[in-house]
Amino acid sequence: MANSIVRRVGNLITNPAVLTGVGVAGLVSTSVLAFRAGHTIGKHTTIVNQDRMETDIPLMTVKDILISEWKEFIPVVVTGGVAITTIISAQKINSGRVAAIAGAYSLTETAFREYREKVVEQIGNTKEQKVRDEIAQDRVTANPPDANLIVFSDSSDTIMLDKLTGRYFTSNIEKVRRAQNDLNQEILNGMGYASQNDFYNLIGLPTIGMGDDLGWNVDALLDINFSAAIIPESGKPCVVIDYRFLPIKDYYKPYI
Repeated sequence: MANSIVRRVGNLITNPAVLTGVGVAGLVSTSVLAFRAGHTIGKHTTIVNQDRMETDIPLMTVKDILISEWKEFIPVVVTGGVAITTIISAQKINSGRVAAIAGAYSLTETAFREYREKVVEQIGNTKEQKVRDEIAQDRVTANPPDANLIVFSDSSDTIMLDKLTGRYFTSNIEKVRRAQNDLNQEILNGMGYASQNDFYNLIGLPTIGMGDDLGWNVDALLDINFSAAIIPESGKPCVVIDYRFLPIKDYYKPYI
């Protein structure tokens, strides 16, 4: 029973949401206490100075006020200190969790890439491509495009699916390959990195919220795989874009 209570308390004090709530409540309490302390000190100082005006004793200075009324500030300082500490602690815990998630993502992506390379080694490129095509077909069948949203801008364009975001658009393999080459050229000859949104801009897809937080660099360039699928009902072909190296977080940090 005691261990359970201790564990629950431990979970609470390491929960960023709880710590942030405590911090916000502490800041509100600090403001209230500061107002009350200021009111009390002001009232007391006024009374003292009124008495001194009737004598030859000089009026209280700021230093005099601080020396005589310092105890009024103790609750303000303590509450404010607790509030600031809990907010900083919540931020540290969040930062640690984000780093852990990023590390786990990196390990998972590496393990998946190694697994895929071993699969290719064992069954060959042709059979591995067939497996990818079947997976792509399952993805398109489960979530076909809305025909009203597909607009062909060129006779050579076809329907394509970005597997990473699940978005359909019209283009062709040559245009996407050219965008890949342009992006990698920018990485190699430019700053050493490029974002996911940079790629979407090149292929004509709208950018996404996290697209600036993920990207590729010289250690893992953009490498696209294409798979073939058929759209149900219409029977139209669809090219599914997959990525050999998924975009990573903090892709730019080694180069700034």
